[in-house]
Amino acid sequence: MITAVPNLRCGPQSPNCNLLTISELANNLDGFWSLAQHIQMDTLTSAYHHLSQISEPRPEQIDLLQKVEIMVERFKSGALTIADDNFILARLSGQVACLNSSVPPAAGPTPNPLPSQPPVARGMPAPACGREEDFGEIASEVDADRFVDALYGWINEIVTLLTKTGAKGEGLSGLASAPSVRRPVGRVTKLVTLLGDRTRVEALLAQRFWHSFGAHADLRMALSCLAIKQSSAQSVLDKAERTALEDTLFALDVAYLRSLLVPLSGHADECLSDAFERNEDYGKELAKSLRVSLQGLPLSAGAGSSGKEEEAAAQLAAARSVLKKLSVELRVGPPSAVVRGFLEELLSGEMLRLAQLV
Repeated sequence: MITAVPNLRCGPQSPNCNLLTISELANNLDGFWSLAQHIQMDTLTSAYHHLSQISEPRPEQIDLLQKVEIMVERFKSGALTIADDNFILARLSGQVACLNSSVPPAAGPTPNPLPSQPPVARGMPAPACGREEDFGEIASEVDADRFVDALYGWINEIVTLLTKTGAKGEGLSGLASAPSVRRPVGRVTKLVTLLGDRTRVEALLAQRFWHSFGAHADLRMALSCLAIKQSSAQSVLDKAERTALEDTLFALDVAYLRSLLVPLSGHADECLSDAFERNEDYGKELAKSLRVSLQGLPLSAGAGSSGKEEEAAAQLAAARSVLKKLSVELRVGPPSAVVRGFLEELLSGEMLRLAQLV
């Protein structure tokens, strides 16, 4: 195990390492590849130390801790950087953002950020993903779970930044000093765009990603929390960031629905005939109809009594009829007003039940 102790050597090939604060970690992880090599080592070792202090770590935190330890050992030995390093850093950013939100602000002036300089080469340049999260170069080298882990980290980061921004209070002075959500929102946007590009990502990888996306309990909780935080973003984010956040979350939902409803899309060509005005109001009516169908519907195998099987079957058929209509809207070009209205009306909990329903 790695022991991070201030002013002691972390290894024979490392300079003296300084244990960084969580706030300093957050800043360093944001621009990791532009840091000098010894600051990169300080950042990784300090991140390991802070993660190891979590009293009851979740399985994914234990997994991340092990990956950081391996990454530190590779960096100490001067090994080449690999594509996985970028996903480890993305997950670290999310975890550190969560830790940072639970730490009370320190008294006194904010410390100056650590100086940065071009990184010391380890036999190859830093991957493009490390600079701007350009996943195109590494999409064929990673599996879906790593993408989901990265997304989880960025969603957590957005939630934390919105929490910190909201704590600043409303008004121009608060907005001026509030943390920006632009970077993590941009990363999520690029990931969603990549997953929808069939020329850059294999269909099987995208399919596995959306399956993992729907099954990742912690990610679902983070997205539900973000939906709540987003309602307060109207007053604490500037218009450009607010619009970017709304558009990104909408694109994420649309991409998930498109993948989820593929099994239903081949049987719904006639489902547009009853839509006299295919607008947002019609989309909201679809969501309300789905809500009625879902009420009391057991979605787990063997649930419910035999006396209610016919009723449940009727509810299930009604719910799938709604989703078939929606699948048609998702197939034709850009998301229609119907889709936007549907997602505006749909509750977070209802969104999470769709995977079980389909």
